[in-house]
Amino acid sequence: MTENVKITQKNRKVRKNLGLSFIIAGAVFLSNPDLVILDVLPDFIGYFFIMAGLSQIADLSDELTDAVKHFKRLFVLSIVQLCCVFFLYGGALNANEQPMSSLMFTFVFLVLNLWFGFPAWKKFFDGFLYLGMRQNGESVMAGRKGKGGNVTVSLQYFTYFFLVFRMAFPLLAEWSVLSMYDAMDNPQVFNYYTFISTWRFWAVLAGLAIGVLWLVAMIRYVLKICRDEPFMTALTHKYEQEILPREGLFITRRIKTGFFILSIAAGLSFEFFLDNSNFMPEFVFPLVAAAALIVLRPYIDRTVPPFITLGLCAASGIVLRVLTSDFYARYLSLMYLDEAEGARAAYNVLCGLTLLHEALLFVSFLLIVRSLRRLIEEQTGIILSGHDPSRQTQEMKNVCRFHLNSSLVPCLLTAVAGFLYRLLLPIYVYTNYFQLLLFVIFLIWFVTGLNRISGHVATRYDLDTES
Repeated sequence: MTENVKITQKNRKVRKNLGLSFIIAGAVFLSNPDLVILDVLPDFIGYFFIMAGLSQIADLSDELTDAVKHFKRLFVLSIVQLCCVFFLYGGALNANEQPMSSLMFTFVFLVLNLWFGFPAWKKFFDGFLYLGMRQNGESVMAGRKGKGGNVTVSLQYFTYFFLVFRMAFPLLAEWSVLSMYDAMDNPQVFNYYTFISTWRFWAVLAGLAIGVLWLVAMIRYVLKICRDEPFMTALTHKYEQEILPREGLFITRRIKTGFFILSIAAGLSFEFFLDNSNFMPEFVFPLVAAAALIVLRPYIDRTVPPFITLGLCAASGIVLRVLTSDFYARYLSLMYLDEAEGARAAYNVLCGLTLLHEALLFVSFLLIVRSLRRLIEEQTGIILSGHDPSRQTQEMKNVCRFHLNSSLVPCLLTAVAGFLYRLLLPIYVYTNYFQLLLFVIFLIWFVTGLNRISGHVATRYDLDTES
C-alpha cells in the first residue's frame, strides 16, 4: 500500500448525517433573487455547499452522482455570470447600450440556468427517492399531511417552479426596455422603462418571497431526512461497508476535485481590459490555484515551489491594478502621454510592472505543470493483478506529460500578448483580442490535459479494484 493511500485512509471518515446539513447552507445562497444578473449571495457558493453535502451520499446512488456533475456545471455558470456583471457595469458599455444589454444578459442566463438546473434537481430528487425505496426511508417516501402525494415529488415540482420564477421576475422587469425604443419612434407610446427601478424592486421582492418559501421547504425536507434515524443509520452502515474500504475511489475523487479547481483557476487567469483595467482582479487566479494545489498536495512534487510564485503573482497584480487606476486618475487618457509631465515615465513603469506580472503568471503555470509530474508518475498506469506493463504505462505517462508541457506554449504566447497590449496600447488597441484568442487555445489545451490525466487515474484504480 502506497504512502498516498495511507494518507487518504487516515483522513477518511463518515460525516454526521453523511454531511447532508451542507445542503441547507447551499439552499440559503440559492434562495435569494437576482438583480438583473447581479447575485448578492453568489450561487456558486451555494452550489459548492450542495456538492459538499452530496459528496458522501452520492456514492450510494448513481442519480446523485449525476446530480453532482450537473451542479458542477451550474457552479461554473454562476462564476461566468458573476464575471459578466463586471462586463455589463464595468465601463465596457455606454449608457445607450446598457439597457438592452441588461435584457439580453438576463434572458441568456435565464435559459442557461434552466437548461442546467432542471436536470440537476431532477437527479437530486430522483437519487433520494431511489435511496428511500432501497433503504426504507420513511422521511423521503412519506406523503404530505392531509394533501396526498409524495413529499419528495412535491418539493421537486416546487423547486422547478422556484427556478423558473426566480429568473423570470428579473427578465420581466428588464423587458420594459422595449417600450423605451418604441417610445423613441412613437411619442404616443408610454415608456415603461422610466420606472425601471420600481420594476426591479418588485421583481426582487417577488423573487425573495418565493425564495423564502422554497428555502423553508428545503430546510424542513433536509432536517426531516437527518432526523430519520433508521434511514440514516442504514445509509451510514452501507457507506462504511461498501465505500470506505475503496481507497482508490477517494484518491481519484481528490485528484478530480483538485483538477476541477485548477481548471477554474486557469479560467480566472483570463485578462481582458475594460475601461483600461483588467475586468478580472489579478489576485483571484493565484488564490484559486493555491487552493487547488492544497487539495492535490499529497500527490504533487513538493520540491517545486509554486506557492511562492503564486504569492508574488498576486502581489504584483494588486500593485499593477493600483498603479493603473492612479495613472488614469492623473492623466485621464493616453492621448496626453507625451504632453503631460511625468506621464511617459509613469506609463513606462506600468509597462515594466506588466512584464513582471506576465512573467510571474507564466512561471506559476510552469511550476504547476512541473509539480504534477509526480502525480502522473505515481497515480497513473495500468495495474492488473500486481503486474505493471511498463512499456504501455510509460507511453501513456509520456503522452500525459507532453500534453501538459505543450500547453505552456500558448500560455507563454498569451503572457507575451498581455505585455504587448500594454506596450502598444498608445498606438494599437486590438492586441487584446489576439491575447484572448491565445488564452482560449491555452485554456482548452490545459484543461483537456488535466482531464486526460484524471481519466487515467480513474482507470487505474477501477482496474485495480476489479482485479
